[in-house]
Amino acid sequence: MFLDIRGSRTFHREQGDPKPYLGSRQWNDIKHALGRNGLFKDVQVLVVCSPAPLVFLIPSITTVLGHAVHRLEDFKGHWSHHNKEQMEMIERLNTWKSARRTREVIVLGGKTIQVLSSLLGLLFLQKIDVAMT
Repeated sequence: MFLDIRGSRTFHREQGDPKPYLGSRQWNDIKHALGRNGLFKDVQVLVVCSPAPLVFLIPSITTVLGHAVHRLEDFKGHWSHHNKEQMEMIERLNTWKSARRTREVIVLGGKTIQVLSSLLGLLFLQKIDVAMT
């Protein structure tokens, strides 16, 4: 499951959205996908990919440094700066995993995701190129 942590704050911004980090539309998709009869109902290992680490620094440090140090302004884009959504994501993943003893959750975040996205993009482009020839 790839998460978009930028879209709801830029292109898909909705004024007054109670879920400003991922956006309510994306949260609805996540809720349905992780639900009892959702998209991931038969999945054994769920890999969650987020451009920012799901767990990084405690919220108070992220918030204070993000506002006080200009070079660390990017901290405002971290999960811990949006603690309510961070905790909801952790709880939803835990609930999904706990529903079956055989399930596992792997969370990837940060540069790892940027590299993975690039590789998947290249593979996708190669597949298109092969299909056209």
